[in-house]
Amino acid sequence: IGIYGGGEKELKPITIITYDSAAIYPRELRRFGLLVFDECHHLPAPSYRLIAESAFTPLRLGLSATPERSDMAHLDLERLIGPEVYRRSPSDLTGERYLAQYEEVRVDIALSSEDEARYNEQRRTYRSFLQRRRIHINSPEEFQQKIIYMSARDAQAREAMLAWREARNIAMNAPAKYAEIERLLHTHANDQVIIFSEYNQVVDEIRRRFCLPSITYKTPADERRAILERFRSGQYTKLVTGRVLNEGVDVPDCRVAIIVSGNSTKREYIQRLGRVLRPKAQHALLYELVTSGTTEEDIANRRR
Repeated sequence: IGIYGGGEKELKPITIITYDSAAIYPRELRRFGLLVFDECHHLPAPSYRLIAESAFTPLRLGLSATPERSDMAHLDLERLIGPEVYRRSPSDLTGERYLAQYEEVRVDIALSSEDEARYNEQRRTYRSFLQRRRIHINSPEEFQQKIIYMSARDAQAREAMLAWREARNIAMNAPAKYAEIERLLHTHANDQVIIFSEYNQVVDEIRRRFCLPSITYKTPADERRAILERFRSGQYTKLVTGRVLNEGVDVPDCRVAIIVSGNSTKREYIQRLGRVLRPKAQHALLYELVTSGTTEEDIANRRR
């Protein structure tokens, strides 16, 4: 089997190629009669859709556990690949024992009175800017276009963006979250546990506080493989990580996952839930830590 990408360029009758390499070298796809798009929800992205649009390959198959996208671009998959031919829901697969029975547990986290006051002040600054400019934010893409881009040339937009960021930091770094993580680690001392955070700074803080192995995008490939192998063998029973293990990596099975912070997409939530769903005798558990009275609560509700 040939590999094209990541420093290797070997084409064989069966070849694995990364999306990035396929986008850079689309001509190499001309010799193949079948394209299989793994994690095909990435394909409608502007930089990747050219892979499908410029290829002459007649046979195409897309695979995804989470095809829907927040920007609705998944509707283009029918044109880029073909019509949907097969779908099974988690409940179907659980009932047929292809997936483990599972339980989702939401843990509400309270801010201290001081942090709550700081949070509300920052949110007032952010909302005031939106009201003055009559800006409506309905998606992450709109936030980037109307706030992030504008903040580069508008002092008030920058103040609003920094206030939004500070409020987010207060919510995701609530001290009570770390106390709850400690409680859960004691409760599941004998279980394999994987802890997820949307933000690498939180991953680093959890790693430091609890002396846990961690994997982020900065972790070298050799170190990442060693950590996963030790987690698989049981030498490590706890692991903390960010987005990097959401998909595309063979993560060893475990029974317990803890989401310390996440974004609003259903896709990410399902991917993280999927890390504990391999068939097992015991129920899998997914804990979600949510700071009450903050936008994190709204995000968790949308995600569900």
